[in-house]
Amino acid sequence: MTHLHPYPFNSFTDVVKKSVHAALKEDEAKCDVIISKVEEKGKDKSFAADFCSKISFDTKPIGVMRLGRKKEDTHHHRLLKLSFSTNFEARAFRSRFEEVRKDKPNDLSEFRVRPGRNQEDQAAFRKSAIVANTLNKEAKRGGDMCSYSVRDNGSIWKFEKRADGKWVHILDWKLEKSANDGR
Repeated sequence: MTHLHPYPFNSFTDVVKKSVHAALKEDEAKCDVIISKVEEKGKDKSFAADFCSKISFDTKPIGVMRLGRKKEDTHHHRLLKLSFSTNFEARAFRSRFEEVRKDKPNDLSEFRVRPGRNQEDQAAFRKSAIVANTLNKEAKRGGDMCSYSVRDNGSIWKFEKRADGKWVHILDWKLEKSANDGR
């Protein structure tokens, strides 16, 4: 006869494991930097080393990898993830990139660098992207001279086109909260 404990030890252990695992994944994501628009030539590690040299960043990433599956029939390149030992190194890399990009806009203007995201942040970003896409379609249908953009942190910004053709960020615009989407 098997003796059953009245306490569900396995479920408590599973909850602790899951929460520790989630915390580790979140910390890991903070040590990542994502670079877009990097051509896929099979030399990602040498690209990362050259990129660090170009921005005069001495700390080299501990990991370099592509995100997602390669698609042969597209001109889009998969994102390149650089992993650093600490969150501080990842933030310092992004800061140095932005600093150098402002000084030498032509050398680095094709690349975009953003922080890594955990699963929860990525899911929220995808939701914001869907909302921004819907707003852009509505603006286009209505003939409005405005555009909506999702920022790295998941917030949505509105831009309007001025008479001189330049786009300006509308600072006082906020996304209206809808009762059915919980925003």
